[in-house]
Amino acid sequence: MTDKSFNLCQFQGKIEVFRCISNKVVTGAAHASTPQGGKAVSHNSGHSGMGMGTFSRSAVVPGGAAASGSLSKGTASFDKGQEKADKQEKSTQKPDADDDILAGMLCSGECSKEQREKCGYFLDHRSRPDSQVSVDNKSQILAENYAAATKDESQRDDIDSLYYALRNRYGTRYWSYAAHHIISGNQVFKQLTELVRLADFLHYDINNAKNCIYLASKEEGYGAVRKDQRNISAYDVMSVSKLQWHVGGHQYSFAKDELPVLRQNIEKARHIPNAEIRPYADLLQEEVADFTAQLRQEQRCWYGEDAKKQGQLREHFYQGMNAISQRIRQKLGAFQNRPSDSYPYYVSKEAYRYAFTLPKTGKLMIVRRKADDTLELRKYRISWPLAGNKANQDGLDRLSIKPIGKDGTRAEFILQPLALTSSSRDNQKDCILFCENIAHFLFVDTDFSLRLPFVPPFTRTVQAETFDEVALDEALLASERRQTMLRVWLRDEHFPQYVAPIAMIHQRLEEWSKRNG
Repeated sequence: MTDKSFNLCQFQGKIEVFRCISNKVVTGAAHASTPQGGKAVSHNSGHSGMGMGTFSRSAVVPGGAAASGSLSKGTASFDKGQEKADKQEKSTQKPDADDDILAGMLCSGECSKEQREKCGYFLDHRSRPDSQVSVDNKSQILAENYAAATKDESQRDDIDSLYYALRNRYGTRYWSYAAHHIISGNQVFKQLTELVRLADFLHYDINNAKNCIYLASKEEGYGAVRKDQRNISAYDVMSVSKLQWHVGGHQYSFAKDELPVLRQNIEKARHIPNAEIRPYADLLQEEVADFTAQLRQEQRCWYGEDAKKQGQLREHFYQGMNAISQRIRQKLGAFQNRPSDSYPYYVSKEAYRYAFTLPKTGKLMIVRRKADDTLELRKYRISWPLAGNKANQDGLDRLSIKPIGKDGTRAEFILQPLALTSSSRDNQKDCILFCENIAHFLFVDTDFSLRLPFVPPFTRTVQAETFDEVALDEALLASERRQTMLRVWLRDEHFPQYVAPIAMIHQRLEEWSKRNG
């Protein structure tokens, strides 16, 4: 069994992992009860609702005996042999309940019984079982705390300044903003029950401003977009906002055939061998678990009777939690300079893909029909210079389009209408030579694939909507949505292996010759 697993006893109740000072496995069914004459003590600063801990010590009573008043009817059917075994177990070992609590606490456990009875952290274990230890993870409260902390511009860093600049420039016309809990309250923090108990006692709030970073979320009308087109919306937003996409959950996985390409691109971009690819939730769980282990190793007593001592203890805990938040916040914020700089922290699968799987360059053929019924083919190399590059003076992640026509080669070709003539056949063979190994053909207004002397592998058709787009290829590709469409297209539809121009030309000529005798 693991800490998070349980089984159902045939006499009702749960069989769970029980951590105590002895190494015996204890089974039984019981319900936690409030000490007689006492009231439930809660130091939960704003935490409410139900939640499950990593394990439930309070659900089981040492020795297999249930707490008073908690036996179910099925328990009465124990035979005499079982009762005798229970009595022998009690006689050989009867651990003190306080020792059981202290064994799991993140403290030294060396205080006197009198001091222990004054410690709210200790008394919290008596008043509520692990299953009632909850976390009030609320984005609205997080946003309010962040707004109050960053209202003064002098208190903002570069990450804050980017967020406020985006709000002023774009508002929420194209996307919304998500106040992201850097340390996730539900997926991560709540799973470490003992840490939450200590945080409650020290009045640590998971919704504090230092645990916040604003990221981009769903744009208006996102739900109406076809699922296979939604990633284009996400990449549009990340391209302009320089914020990670906060949609899709922090626990994610990639398909097996996608992992090798993703890992290869990470190793190339980050200059690291054997790159790990782990979801945000797993990385964060490890960070917080390490902090919990550090607290356990320190064996600190968290109870201070005077206010000054209590303040010092609280500050020590806050510093540890805030250090995690700030370290990961810097990684998430580095996305604005270069998406790969956020590695390995990506809050969504699409943010990961945007950073490492979208191509940085590619070749493209744009095909237009002219008034004389000829087709004009123009070939380009397109690339995405990083923000700050000379080709990117505006700081946006915009594509650069350059005609392929250096060293005497042509960047344009006119394909004549098909005809059973010698000149037409020569024109078609020249077209094959001109297209080299280009695989992506973008047709303006109408798909003219059947007019080409070979079947183009990957095609898209776009409608020219303005006068400039009718005449200029640069204008045709100027919009953010068109640029993002190209990047997704080049990424998702491509040859599995590189094919040299001469090899592709020979292949196309051979296929053309077979069709034309």
